[in-house]
Amino acid sequence: MQNSLTYNLGLKNDTDYQFVAKHTLEKRIELSNKYNNNQQVVVICEAHRLYKKQQASGNVIVPLLVFSKNDPVTSIFQALQGKLKIDSQSTLYLLCNNYLLQKEQKIGMIYEKYKNQQDGILYLKFCPQESFGN
Repeated sequence: MQNSLTYNLGLKNDTDYQFVAKHTLEKRIELSNKYNNNQQVVVICEAHRLYKKQQASGNVIVPLLVFSKNDPVTSIFQALQGKLKIDSQSTLYLLCNNYLLQKEQKIGMIYEKYKNQQDGILYLKFCPQESFGN
């Protein structure tokens, strides 16, 4: 699942999550218990540090999303593109524990493999990259 593209894009090594820093473990477990079950999981998506540097304010909204375990990762891409209003000239990259996610993977598989062991939440980083010139 690891891809050398993460190195080429400079997207490696960003596993610090603002959500974890801002919310206590008890609050995060409460959130996990509220949404996570046999059918669905809660996913926290945050901007990669390189994307934050590109933004004027440095702050990017952290969307909390709930998905079915049977949904493909494409569902996360679509939700983020809509919420973040990413233009058609950019490609969105999703990383989980510094691994690029493939669109055809099931969210449930990613969740079981990479969920946070303390709170049971799946944390992802996103980074849009301009992929086409003018």
